[in-house]
Amino acid sequence: RWCRSPLRIVPGMEMPNYQRPVPNLLDEDVVKQLALVWRALQDPKFTAPTNPSQVEQFLTVVPRSAPRIVRDVFELPATHDGGYVARSYAVGFNNGHSVLFDLDRGSVRQWAYGDFARQRAEGKSWFWDLAGNDLVPNLNSAVEWRLRDQTTDSWLRFSPTPAEGELPFRPRGWAYLIGPGRHDHDLTLTYEVPLEWKGESHLLVIQEIWTTVSTLQESLSGWVRSVKVTGVPTGAELALRIPVTESTAYGARLQHPRRQEPVPLAENEAGYILERVADGDAALELNYLCDLPAYTAINPPVIETPPPQGQIDVLPGYVGERLPLPPQIMPTSLAWSPQGWLLFTSLKGHVFVAEDTTGDGLEDRLQVLEEGLAAPFGLLVDGNDLLVAHKPEILRLANAIGADRRPSVETRRRVELFGWGYNENYHDWTTGPVRNGNGPLIIGLGSDYSQPKRPLSDQHLRGSVLEATPSGELIPLGRELRYPMGLAYDAQGRLFATDQQGVQNTFNELNHITAGRRYGVPGQEELRGSENSTEVPASHTPAAVQIPHPWTRSVNGLFFLPTDGVYEGNPFAGHGIGCEYNTRFLLRFTLQEVDGELQGAVYPFTRIPAENDLNTFLGPMCGGVAPNGDIYIGSIHDSGWLGGLNTGEIVRLRRADGPIPNGLREVRLTADGFELELIQPLAAGIAADQPQIALTGYTRKWSGSYATPDSDRYSPEIAARGLSLDRRLLRLQIADLRPGFVYEIQLSGFAAEGESFFPDFAAYTVNRKLP
Repeated sequence: RWCRSPLRIVPGMEMPNYQRPVPNLLDEDVVKQLALVWRALQDPKFTAPTNPSQVEQFLTVVPRSAPRIVRDVFELPATHDGGYVARSYAVGFNNGHSVLFDLDRGSVRQWAYGDFARQRAEGKSWFWDLAGNDLVPNLNSAVEWRLRDQTTDSWLRFSPTPAEGELPFRPRGWAYLIGPGRHDHDLTLTYEVPLEWKGESHLLVIQEIWTTVSTLQESLSGWVRSVKVTGVPTGAELALRIPVTESTAYGARLQHPRRQEPVPLAENEAGYILERVADGDAALELNYLCDLPAYTAINPPVIETPPPQGQIDVLPGYVGERLPLPPQIMPTSLAWSPQGWLLFTSLKGHVFVAEDTTGDGLEDRLQVLEEGLAAPFGLLVDGNDLLVAHKPEILRLANAIGADRRPSVETRRRVELFGWGYNENYHDWTTGPVRNGNGPLIIGLGSDYSQPKRPLSDQHLRGSVLEATPSGELIPLGRELRYPMGLAYDAQGRLFATDQQGVQNTFNELNHITAGRRYGVPGQEELRGSENSTEVPASHTPAAVQIPHPWTRSVNGLFFLPTDGVYEGNPFAGHGIGCEYNTRFLLRFTLQEVDGELQGAVYPFTRIPAENDLNTFLGPMCGGVAPNGDIYIGSIHDSGWLGGLNTGEIVRLRRADGPIPNGLREVRLTADGFELELIQPLAAGIAADQPQIALTGYTRKWSGSYATPDSDRYSPEIAARGLSLDRRLLRLQIADLRPGFVYEIQLSGFAAEGESFFPDFAAYTVNRKLP
């Protein structure tokens, strides 16, 4: 009644009505057609086709194309009791079959038919779903593998958290590759499972090869799972549990190629025993079939959105220009290949390479090197390989790049580092990797401080900066960080991390990371102990630079400008650059050693825009310096924080002709005050005591809330000034400087007539005083 005439139900309600039948369907009877639509909508097995415009990403796998892989967090449907698969390995085949595999459990968690996968945003969180029709419900989270002694009938279960009588299942060393195999589009997954059996240590190496079913029956389709395990102990047998259910869709079933029947493994459990094929080796092949023809997917429509273009005026002495790249990118880290190709990761899970096809010096075309990663926030070139930091691990893309060829998508993926607590939580970021020369890899992990109900197994090492040994062992360098989103070494080989305001972090921060230190925001793992900085305040290491808040709100990416090459003679050579997301500008840091510890100052590196100013960055998230010295800044607009669409851009900053205009280059602490160094000499017509200098000191004392107001604010007296002979150093004599305070310095009257003076503001953190 509603569909045919809404006005009969709600007078005055103007809604579409359906009185014209669809041609060539159900005798062209609109009543029958509406009845069929209603019946389908009420069917719990019905899955509506995905509307590409309503999701962040919509992936299909068209005929004759290679499988596609997604490694991000998946949400399970209600038919599987809901929940999430965090360390996922989702595969879409070109015949419409898709598989969600749980790498932590070595098990198939969902099998679907239709389009492959879709990504959606829920508030600040991003999740994936398999987009097709669910074929086998109630695939539970239990590990599929079973083991027994051949002399007994009792099968032992594996579990990530084993109870008494169960075996631990702690896989590692995952690697995967698309082709080559018996078929061009074979997909090979390998991983290892340590096993303690009868007092001896063993290592099970599991290889799974997946491919589509080859059949002459048009009404049949599916995929083949071929499993081979090496290292099986003598006298032991392995079995693979299969789902026991009668409520499959479209005749979905698991079938042995020789039509063997499964054997009972336990009450209400059945499976197949792997056959011994060699000493220590066992194998099994299973066909996952359904009574549906191969699905013919089509690529979703591409919405042509004009790329951002044009110059932005944000940094004196530099020309800013937006790269003409699609606005759907959301850059989170940047790197350059040996031959100078721009590489970057995207919050949506991609690794891209960008190239300049027009010769104008601006990269304008993208190639996808990888997709489907879990919020990658780091990229490092390692020989011909790429190391990518995404939430669950550091992933090595082997032979992805080379000095004599373009980046390639035909690469083997191998998990390089893992082992920290990880689940579906939005804040489980992994940042880095960075290294100093040929030194160890360094990564950072977001904290779980706000998740008191987080499982113990998911808490390990959260909120830490970690060093990886050559064997893959993770050693905490710094602990109790909140969200160390920016990691970088300076030219002197010192390691730094940005951290973000909130709770014990009363400011945004630049931290000097040194081994064994705690930085003030204990995670759940630390809170369960007694050595955290809440219990022992003296163990808290203050930030080298406290970055004023709310002047800044979310400081993320960090990099340091070079000191050699084209940066010789640059007044900012060696300085740190931070990316402030919310207020859309770049910061600059200088550092000073005082009493054996680093402290220093922060300045605006680019102009601070007005709220609605479009002549600036979208929202700086990451940055880096190209081989030719250009500065590149990746920006995003995240709907979870700011509403609107999820978009991004990259801006190139290139030195303009002529000197950099005058401004405040560096603030340094002296024994009796501060020393202000200018970029250029102070104009000849301005006396040392003529410009105005506003100096304000304050601190913040955390009392348990998320945000902390300023306290003990005061204006110390500047007793005297002195200008150096070259007119670039202005010395301020100040008697009342206090340790633990931040000092904001605002300058005015320093610009020569008709010229600008930028920056004219700095904030210096006095953790210690000079003797």
